[in-house]
Formats: sequence, C-alpha cells, structure tokens
Amino acid sequence: MKQALLYQGTLITIDQISEPDIPKDIVEHIYDIPQIRLQELLSNIDNNEIQEIWEVHYITMTSLTAKPHYVAILADSTSFCTCMYIINQGMPCRHQYQVLLQSDKALFHMGFIHTRWFESTTGQNSPFHPNFKLTNVRRKLV
Repeated sequence: MKQALLYQGTLITIDQISEPDIPKDIVEHIYDIPQIRLQELLSNIDNNEIQEIWEVHYITMTSLTAKPHYVAILADSTSFCTCMYIINQGMPCRHQYQVLLQSDKALFHMGFIHTRWFESTTGQNSPFHPNFKLTNVRRKLV
C-alpha cells in the first residue's frame, strides 16, 4: 500500500485511453508493465456499468518502458487494474490503492484480499469491517 504514494492517478474518459503496444517479450518479466489491455479487460462489461476509469502512472515516469496502468471502477464498486495483480496475487495492487485514495466511488472490501494471506480464517467474530471508504486521507500537494 505504501507504494501507492509513488503513483498518481488521473480520472479520464474511455475516449482518452491510449494503450501502447505490449512488448513482444514475456510481459511477466517486465516490472510494472500492464499485463492486459483495458479494452480486453472490459470487453464483456457493459459501458453503463463503468463508473470511472483512472490512468495511474509512476510519479517520475522517466523510463521509456514505463507505461500507465488503467483502473476501472464498476457500478458495484468492483475495480480492475491492467496489472492483473489482484488476479495473480490475490490482493489489490498499488494502482488500485492510489485510486482508493483519490476516488469517491472506489470502496475497499476485505473480500478483495484472498484468504491465503490471512493467518487463519475467522468466522463471524472477525475484527475486520466488510467494507469501508478511505476518507480524510487525501494527500496535500505542496
């Protein structure tokens, strides 16, 4: 989550998406590069279900290989990122955390974290709240 502070997000429209070609190398070996195109990720989702699309990139973005990631927030507050970290690792990525800090429509839910990351699976007496909104955690720009 702390890596999310090294990224900045910009709310965009679907028309503003500019996805470069994905390299021919094995994309899993290239750090911080999108693993899927946003158009492919959202291909089976109705456009009316998309609430927001965020372009998230590293603050300095000096490398030519650095590509922006896209985070889409759906009507049910589900979010998808083009890095596919939540699918591959079972927890939200730094790009999704950055959007959680900036968006009023993004929600966090403990169900986003796969149970394999918990020491033990707890029952109804879980100390976790099922979902909450990150409010009053806005970064102040200097």
